[in-house]
Amino acid sequence: MATLLVLYLILNNNSVENTFDGTQIFVVKNYADSLERANYNDLLKEFGNHKKLPRGFELQALIALSHYPELKNTNIKFELVDVEGSLYSQPEAKSLLSPGSERTYIVLIDTIKNGNLSTLTLLKNLPFNAQIGVLSHELAHTSYYLNKSSLYLLGDMIRYGCSSSYEKKFENETEQRVIDHGAGFQLLAWSNFQYEVKIREKKGHLYFSPEKIKDILQNNHHYIALWNTKDE
Repeated sequence: MATLLVLYLILNNNSVENTFDGTQIFVVKNYADSLERANYNDLLKEFGNHKKLPRGFELQALIALSHYPELKNTNIKFELVDVEGSLYSQPEAKSLLSPGSERTYIVLIDTIKNGNLSTLTLLKNLPFNAQIGVLSHELAHTSYYLNKSSLYLLGDMIRYGCSSSYEKKFENETEQRVIDHGAGFQLLAWSNFQYEVKIREKKGHLYFSPEKIKDILQNNHHYIALWNTKDE
């Protein structure tokens, strides 16, 4: 199926290249909901192993997962709950002491948004590509956790909670990881839709602005060929 996916991407004017370690990075400027649904079964077979997909957002999650081949055999649960923040990624507590590749990871997706936070950032209220972008952001966290020991993750949690500069560094590196995995256009779609909300929430400084993302993509050889192409 991986070969068919690469062929499909090339035929649809998307970028497919090998990275320095021999793995492939593919870049899609704009995922079309109707077209991608035709590939659902193939995506499920290829990237749905050991995954509990979020009801109503299965396709978006599978597309995001397709950008993270290192997570193919990782246990990940996407759960629809009422949490503080739109989405949140973390190792499952009972598996925290296991090696990174043997842990179960949870992506919590807010469905209610209580308090003063805007309902605009709820996953259900985002455009299709922005949904893929924010899910890719959370999976970038999961990818980061894979190679970290439990002790290191505990230190990360402490630094993240106690240092605003480390919090910004952590989230900026996560955004860059999304771009490095080929989902930069989807990250931009998410940023275009929610960055002003993040500023109102006094969290805008933690994330790349749309202008910052555009600058990175326009100077990244994986993206530049698609930058001026027309969306289908």
